[in-house]
Amino acid sequence: MSTITAQNFDRMVNKIGTQGEALRELVQDLLVYALQQYAQPEGSHTNSLTAVLTACVGVKALPTKTIKAYIQAHANVSWRKSKDGVLRFGKAGKTVEVTMPTVTWYDFSKAHQATEDKDMMLAVKSWINNTQKLRETGKIKEGQEDFADKVVMALAALLPATEQAETVAIAA
Repeated sequence: MSTITAQNFDRMVNKIGTQGEALRELVQDLLVYALQQYAQPEGSHTNSLTAVLTACVGVKALPTKTIKAYIQAHANVSWRKSKDGVLRFGKAGKTVEVTMPTVTWYDFSKAHQATEDKDMMLAVKSWINNTQKLRETGKIKEGQEDFADKVVMALAALLPATEQAETVAIAA
């Protein structure tokens, strides 16, 4: 461990950023290499991918869930116990499928993946139903019952006529 003094404090603080950045880049380089190894027809083994993730597990500054998701987004592998009881990546199909990354693991998130569209009419109907249940059980804050009723009616009015009649009947 380093001794921190007033003279070296600023330099040591700057090391956090530079060493953290170097570690992220090292992991990225290792991941790209491991994906390339997995894609090789003569190899097709997951040892390199497993080694990278296993090494990251011991470093609390590295988000292993993100790194695991990154690997699985780029290779058809699954994280499972092997016959000897050790967690490791295994091929998740008969053929090897690898997509080389176009974004780094530390810029990777679920936002880069397709997500299910939100059905807003269903969400409004659900909110109306939940509010009505709260009203029936007396769990709406005292003095806000009339406001809740007005919001329910306003939201119900936004729904298409076919949905509106059913919801308004429930809301009334």
